[in-house]
Amino acid sequence: MLRNASTRITGWGFVASGVMLWLGWVLLPVRIGTFFQAGDFAAIHEQFHLWIWMFRIHLFGVVVAAAALVALGSLLTESDARTLIWPGVAVVVSGLMIGACAEAFYYHFGAWGALDMPGNSA
Repeated sequence: MLRNASTRITGWGFVASGVMLWLGWVLLPVRIGTFFQAGDFAAIHEQFHLWIWMFRIHLFGVVVAAAALVALGSLLTESDARTLIWPGVAVVVSGLMIGACAEAFYYHFGAWGALDMPGNSA
């Protein structure tokens, strides 16, 4: 593979997505398990804006990772490896996008519940 602007952009796309995925998850102030519990909404409400922005950064990292994978596939279009790369890219990108939509749906309920719960009993 040649070292030119397109390979650098692709490489930095992978680096940027890794940083966004990691930072968005590590700096998330409230970790929610498989299911919401009553105390989760109050904890989210305490640091609401930080929680929202860290989750957005994490989700945008998923989108950037999908874009970087497509860029990698397009770099290898003339290579014989394309027969392995493109099916893998198709499966991984569709999984990443479905996962991002599911996470966004789940995070929406956390945000909605945190805004709706103050003043109410658990």
